[in-house]
Amino acid sequence: MTYNILRSRDYSDGLTDPGLLAQIRDDLTRDGWTLLRGFQPQMEDFSDLVTTLCRRVTFDPARSHTTETTQMVDAGWVRSGCISRTATRRAVPTS
Repeated sequence: MTYNILRSRDYSDGLTDPGLLAQIRDDLTRDGWTLLRGFQPQMEDFSDLVTTLCRRVTFDPARSHTTETTQMVDAGWVRSGCISRTATRRAVPTS
């Protein structure tokens, strides 16, 4: 199994590195996902990356838009248990 984890240390030009862009495209074409680690981009930089890679972006209407191609996800700071759902019931952790 191949893991599509792309690390900033391997791409000297950061999010604009041609090798990174090629690898992201390959990962998305083959598997439909890729994970970027350690890049720490500003929202505008990430928006530029999304614009470079995508023709269309679909938003979650419940989230606020930060740019034309990105949304802010506020996960908060409060600890909470994981919730898993199955087709027939919702399972909530007891501890």
